[in-house]
Amino acid sequence: MERSQEVLAGAAGRQIRVVEHWQAAASEGVGEMSPVNLSPETLEEVALYVDAEGPEIPPDYMRFAIAWSTLNRIYNENRSERFETQQVISFGDQIEGLWEAVAPRARALVLLECIGGEKDPSGILKPKPEVKSATIYLREYFHIDDGIDSNDCHFHACRPEKRAVCNPVASDPWGRSKMGALLRLVYQVRCNLVHGDKRLMASGFQRERDHRLVELSYEILKIILREIVSTVGKTE
Repeated sequence: MERSQEVLAGAAGRQIRVVEHWQAAASEGVGEMSPVNLSPETLEEVALYVDAEGPEIPPDYMRFAIAWSTLNRIYNENRSERFETQQVISFGDQIEGLWEAVAPRARALVLLECIGGEKDPSGILKPKPEVKSATIYLREYFHIDDGIDSNDCHFHACRPEKRAVCNPVASDPWGRSKMGALLRLVYQVRCNLVHGDKRLMASGFQRERDHRLVELSYEILKIILREIVSTVGKTE
């Protein structure tokens, strides 16, 4: 109870700074604005941006973002597919020889709850068809969940509410490489990190899972980048 009161008091104090920031902006010629609704959680995060020192971005997010940007440059120099998802998958096909180096972390990645991509009316992110196909393929490859019924999946790591939005998603059997499947999943982590709103202050299942997804994805990218540099060095 005391903790709840502290949180509310902190939010109230930060709300004052947010309002003062808006008032200052208006006085500088920005003009008046219509009322904006903010949940207590959102207010906490907005207040971080109002403070002079700014927010503290989780370091795992930053490491992953930089690693992906580096890989992005590499596959742009090697692939010419029109759509980025196809560039990513085709580049995965191209570096299939690196599979054994990343396989343990790939297995750990698909042991987690499925990676969402599109927000359902319930608020849960349901997977895109390609992501669902890639996930099922890798789970069956690792014998994590053999003979999965894509329309009636009961994977132990997925919450019932996640399965409820995932099972109706139509998906075809994966027809590309293992690395293509893995990079499609890591690419979805990248998309989710860049697009949409975030809950940087959230705790509990969602925050822990998101942290683990980003952490594993970064480790996978780091291995891929290291192996690519090592291979190029040997061939020159």
